[in-house]
Amino acid sequence: MLELNLRKIDAMNFCNKLSKFKSNFDIHNKRIVVDGKSIIGLYALDYSSPIYMECILSSEENLDYIKENLKEYLKNN
Repeated sequence: MLELNLRKIDAMNFCNKLSKFKSNFDIHNKRIVVDGKSIIGLYALDYSSPIYMECILSSEENLDYIKENLKEYLKNN
């Protein structure tokens, strides 16, 4: 699980970056879990509390590759 440094204003760009991967991403905070590739889902999050991402990796991608491409959105990872 990775902690994100994500603001609502960044949601569209973040969603676009995730859409380029074959892997799936669950984004959550508190009790809400949304699909990281869903802009509507990302806008539904509460941005005043910590946001986390879980990666369900495809066989063609690894976590290091994803972290490198999303480093601007990762918090201390």
